[in-house]
Amino acid sequence: MDVMEMGKTPDFLERTALKNYNDPKEVVEKLGQTPEPSDVEEYQIHQDGGLIYDILSREAKKTGVLDKYKDAPTYTGIISLDGTTLEYTIPKEAAAYDLFPIRYTLHAAGSALPLHISATAFEEESRRKGRDLYDLNIPGVIDTEIEYLGYVDATKQPGIWPVHSAAQENDTQGSAYPGFEATDLIKSGTIKSTDITWLKFKYTNTGNTILDSEGNGTFCFAPLLYRKEGSDWVYTDQIHNMHERLFDYLYPGESGEMWLCFRRKKNLSPGDYKIEFWGRIRNEQEDPDYMIVWSGRDLIKSSFEFTVREAAESTVPVNVVK
Repeated sequence: MDVMEMGKTPDFLERTALKNYNDPKEVVEKLGQTPEPSDVEEYQIHQDGGLIYDILSREAKKTGVLDKYKDAPTYTGIISLDGTTLEYTIPKEAAAYDLFPIRYTLHAAGSALPLHISATAFEEESRRKGRDLYDLNIPGVIDTEIEYLGYVDATKQPGIWPVHSAAQENDTQGSAYPGFEATDLIKSGTIKSTDITWLKFKYTNTGNTILDSEGNGTFCFAPLLYRKEGSDWVYTDQIHNMHERLFDYLYPGESGEMWLCFRRKKNLSPGDYKIEFWGRIRNEQEDPDYMIVWSGRDLIKSSFEFTVREAAESTVPVNVVK
């Protein structure tokens, strides 16, 4: 490459042509100057020593968004907790993605620190059903009930299912999708050992916290498969994505369904198995960075035991237990 266009300033607003970008002398001469500093806004320091980082409200004020709510009709409410009272006023209606003012006054008897005040908007008022609910930023009770609904087994079809060999040139390409024949849903505690197995479960939010899988506070299930070896349960497998996500908010009293297919144990060999369901949340209350970004905090645990046999059997399944 003889000519390379490179940015003169960090944001690449201007361009400089280099004849030879491998020539240090030319690079330093043409790009080594210090760019002009950009405008820097000052931020105030709160009396507790923290930075008042109000960049969003500043932008809303500049663009006139806050002006829309100067004379807007409002709600006023009071929240009391252990001698601390929060009085707040919020607009009755707001446009999606608008930043709007929430005025509040905090009264505390004695020292009430530390305090966390959070406001989260949800779109579907009808699902709240007049209840005072928590969200995952500051959760209340987080709990679920899980019910086993049955399983589906599938048998690979010869000549249709692709075959992968150690030598890539000997692979056999599949001729149709999905390449297996599946049964209907079977409600039994004994599962047939076959090529692929899916287990279906229903989950219900029995707490007082809205569960969701996006935003600052998130929830998911983490199912783990164990196999009984002697008198011990030995960890065996997990699902492909590790976590079973929610695809919609789950309000208290609402239910959803999930299908589980384990990564390495698609074909469960005969034996006794157990699935542990961990209910996992992530937020920024007091968790270290690893928990916030990846692992989350496990708050719920349920388990379901079942048996796998060579031939299908119809048995009454046990309940999912906590």
